[in-house]
This record gives sequence, structure tokens and C-alpha cells, in this order.
Amino acid sequence: MPARSLWTGGGGTLIALFLAGVRERGTLAARLLAEVPVDLLLMVFTEVHRASHLLWHTVDPEHPAHGASGAAPSTARDGSVLI
Repeated sequence: MPARSLWTGGGGTLIALFLAGVRERGTLAARLLAEVPVDLLLMVFTEVHRASHLLWHTVDPEHPAHGASGAAPSTARDGSVLI
């Protein structure tokens, strides 16, 4: 049985979950800012941090697995763009 990639197998399910989490957390941050008067709000987007570890090989040409997963090179940056 061939190995399935977390990124391409199952329609990129893990990436979709990471990006959905970023969107949801961003919506929550906007809601908090609109409803609660604050001087400072820190939101931690753990999805981007975790995805960057798992997708590092897609952006680092020196990584031994670079190009082997089938993930688009921009995938690791998608969450950062959303933020």
C-alpha cells in the first residue's frame, strides 16, 4: 500500500484544518477587539507554528525531503498570509 501524504492524501485535510483554525482564531480576535475594550490583545496562532514545523521541507531546498511530499511550496506561508 503506498504511503499517503498528510498534505495531498485525503484532499489536503490537515492543511484545510490548519487554515480553518487560523480563520476561526482571527474571527475570534476581531470579535474580542470589537466587544471588549483592551489596551493590548495577544493572539497566539498555534496552527501556523505547528504547520511550519510539519511543512518546513517544502520551503527549505536543503532539506532531504524537499519536493518529496507533493505539497505546494506556498502551503507553509498560507497561514501567515491569513493572519
